[in-house]
Amino acid sequence: MELSDLTIFCAVVEMGGISPAAHALNRVPSNITSRVKKLEAELNTALFIREKNRLRPSPTGEQFFTHAKEILAMAESAILKINNTT
Repeated sequence: MELSDLTIFCAVVEMGGISPAAHALNRVPSNITSRVKKLEAELNTALFIREKNRLRPSPTGEQFFTHAKEILAMAESAILKINNTT
């Protein structure tokens, strides 16, 4: 699992779908879909409930979203601390 996977996952949750997340991240929708599926395979669980043309976080996805945001915030904090000491 990479930080970029978490960034993509969080964008899909926050934006409410693959296409808006792809647009916000300057990626093609197929790349976003592939990365979400890869993350779900790594975690061996569905992070989204797929309904027709909608995606919404599953209960597990909602829990993971909280953790993913914390991890991304910690990574950003670490980067800022390192950059401020040099």
